[in-house]
Formats: sequence, structure tokens, C-alpha cells
Amino acid sequence: MKNNIWFFGDCFTWGHGCLSYEPYYSYKEPNDRIWTETVSKHFNMVEQKPFYGIGATMYIIVNFMRSLRDMKKGDIVVISDSEVKSLLTISRNKKNISSIQGFPLENFDQWHDEQEKQVITSFVDYQIKPYEKIWEDFHIKLIEDLAYELKKRGINTLFWSHYQWKGNNLYETIKEATNGEIVDFHYSWKGHNQFANYIIKRIKNKEWIVDLI
Repeated sequence: MKNNIWFFGDCFTWGHGCLSYEPYYSYKEPNDRIWTETVSKHFNMVEQKPFYGIGATMYIIVNFMRSLRDMKKGDIVVISDSEVKSLLTISRNKKNISSIQGFPLENFDQWHDEQEKQVITSFVDYQIKPYEKIWEDFHIKLIEDLAYELKKRGINTLFWSHYQWKGNNLYETIKEATNGEIVDFHYSWKGHNQFANYIIKRIKNKEWIVDLI
């Protein structure tokens, strides 16, 4: 039986921009794949990708935690954080916990009302923006603690930072691939291949977030 490779992350892990109902999907060539599928196939493992983090790192970590019971020795976990300005919130229908993406909050189009917008944007301005590094370190330490326990069970965890897609030009975006015809800063099909190669290399080099003796 094949082992599983688990992917936890935000929209860049989920493959936004390249999903079948989105405009850029029509640019897909026969061999084009979202990067998680390419990595899974390369290592001959079964792709497991629970619902994505909707932008909030704590949502990503919660999905990670809820999947722990289903992980077994020899599995691999690939997980990223996201922008700390994305927050856990009550869902639009007020029936479960969801999150609000933080880029930019001022233009978010699903506020319940103006008061909610004011409360959340003020919290971000005063409690998060001046202390982003502290929040990022807090989240990464949580992931590291979970990875430490998984390592004892023979499960390795690779962590990659959202700075891989934020503020650099390492991986082609949809906007670049379409010469601005589609304004989307998620990975293009070429970008997915580029990023898959990055993750494959790190797994081969065993660049785990924790490494027990």
C-alpha cells in the first residue's frame, strides 16, 4: 500500500487560479498539473489535501491537527503558513469557523456590516501589523511542535514559508503568463511546475522542520 503525502496550506497549495472553473484553466496543456499532484506522482505517493486554509495560518494548523489521526509511518507532510493578517472568524452564515483573508482587508467584499469591518481592521492595525514577525514565529513554532511529535511516529514534515510566493519573482504567475490579460498573482501552470521542482528538491535533501537523532 502506498504512503500518503499530506499538503496543508492556503490558496497557493490549493491551486487557485488553475482550478477548472477559473478563466486561466483554459490555458492548460495535457501535462500541466497543480504542484501538489506533480510532487505526489514524483514520489509515487497518494496525494491528501484537506480543505485549504482560506488564508489564515491557524486554519491551516487546525486542518493539520484534525488529520493527525489518519497519518501513518512513512507518510510525509508538506505545510506552509500564510499572511498573518488573515484571521479566524465566524463564517458568513454564522454556523462555523472560517477566516478572512488579509490582502487587503479594506477591499474585502463579504463583511457582515460596517461595524464588523471596523473591529477587524482595527485589530489587524493595532495587534498584528506592528508585530508580524512575532505572529509568524508563533505559528511556525506550533507547526514545529506538531512535527516533532510526528517525527516520533516516523512521519517527516517539510515546512515552506509564504514568502516563497510573497514579494519575489521565483515562480511565474498567471498575470505574467497571460501578459496581464488575467490579473491573478497565483502560480501559472509553469509556476506550478517550478514550485513542484523546489519542493521535490527539498524532500530529496530531507529538509524537514525537525530532525530527531
